[in-house]
Amino acid sequence: MKKLTIAVLTGLTVMGFGQQTWDTGEIGFNYGSPFPNEAVAYNGSFLSSEVPAQGVGGFEISQADTNFLSLVAYDIKVVEGDTLADIFTIILQDSVEIAPGYYVVGVGAGSIRGFIWMQDVDPDVVAGLIDTSFTLDSLSTLNPYISLSGQIEITEINEATVAGNFAGAMLNTSTDFIVVGNGTFAVTNTLPALTFDQGTVAIMADTASFLIEGELNPLQSDQGVGAVETQQADTVTTNLFAYSPQADGSLSIYGLVLRALAEDYPTAGEQLAFTIGNQADDLPMALPYVLENASVEQLLQLLGSETLPGIAEFENLYLPVGSTIAVLGYTPDETAFATISGVLMANATGANFLLMESWDLWNSSPTGVVGQFVHHPERSSLVGNAFPNPFNSSTMIPFRLKERAQLDLKIHNIRGQELVSLTTGEFSAGHHNYTLNMEQFDLAGGLYYFSLSSGTHVIGSGSFIYLK
Repeated sequence: MKKLTIAVLTGLTVMGFGQQTWDTGEIGFNYGSPFPNEAVAYNGSFLSSEVPAQGVGGFEISQADTNFLSLVAYDIKVVEGDTLADIFTIILQDSVEIAPGYYVVGVGAGSIRGFIWMQDVDPDVVAGLIDTSFTLDSLSTLNPYISLSGQIEITEINEATVAGNFAGAMLNTSTDFIVVGNGTFAVTNTLPALTFDQGTVAIMADTASFLIEGELNPLQSDQGVGAVETQQADTVTTNLFAYSPQADGSLSIYGLVLRALAEDYPTAGEQLAFTIGNQADDLPMALPYVLENASVEQLLQLLGSETLPGIAEFENLYLPVGSTIAVLGYTPDETAFATISGVLMANATGANFLLMESWDLWNSSPTGVVGQFVHHPERSSLVGNAFPNPFNSSTMIPFRLKERAQLDLKIHNIRGQELVSLTTGEFSAGHHNYTLNMEQFDLAGGLYYFSLSSGTHVIGSGSFIYLK
């Protein structure tokens, strides 16, 4: 039996960081032909990794003059030993801001307004739908029901909630006709917004030294670094996170919590010293920690927590013994750096080691919040959708560079495993199309993710369907 551990969580992490996101909710509707006579209800969180399982979530992203809202619900079931999924998605793509109101179903130049329902398909499709690069044509082989007429009403949309209703007529590629009625949806957000979505951290644990780098996306990249900043009353907290894989498939998680009064907190071009310890009484304070043999769920728990990690919550958690100094600072271009030196770490069994860390964090992903598009040209470029997509031999990846750079290409499968890593060569500033020939890699057909990077900086990523 094939388990849906990565497909759902990949969707979560892709949509969850750098965009407006809702990770938990419910969708229900009636359907039938010519009148509704059956009922469907999906509910739950994309955080779920159990089989069978259900989940509902969505994301909104705005890039240039395009606004995209996608709400996805899935139901996983096991049929004669095979894991299959029913997937329902509501899509709104338009040049206008997505706001409360009515949207008539239809596909036009640069716009998509409608809903899609797929039954008994591969669960990997879930992750493919949490992406702005898919097309209706790429779904045709799955014989989906696609709305022909009807309307979608958004009654509420903000950082915490999206709610509304829908109804219409649907037709699949086998020309089966159904009517959908009494459709309602409500999704909510429980995830934090990343302050920095990428970075590096150089670590020395006793005599062993290593580097963790990349985007904080634990199921689309095998390691990553990022940070979340929050404020409660007059206290600002920055949580730095880094993870790397272990041989048994679990994660090593390195964290650094820094707290100070808002009036003391460093801004662009400034830095501040924090006293390291395991007590939150004296500010500014810092708490480094290391969690071995951790799961992705535990990483997400740490991301969403507003409390300091403790032994009662996490087994094999290493915390500092004694006191020393950590430094947090911001460069003039608002990237962040943090360092700790010579910190003795110990767990509940008494195992200990000496820890040194040097962090560097930045942003490079677009942020879609109320139509705002944030882009850092000094660190990133624009990477477009692969075309054609799907394809059976080669595809082209368009990208734009602000300056000359040596690029590397990585390809991951839906389970987050890195399958291909190669140097594509050096490119001048400007627009380029990189031709990717998949036949040279001897890979099976399916959904894959790609990323282009320059040194330690990921400049863009996307997905494609390879039809072998």
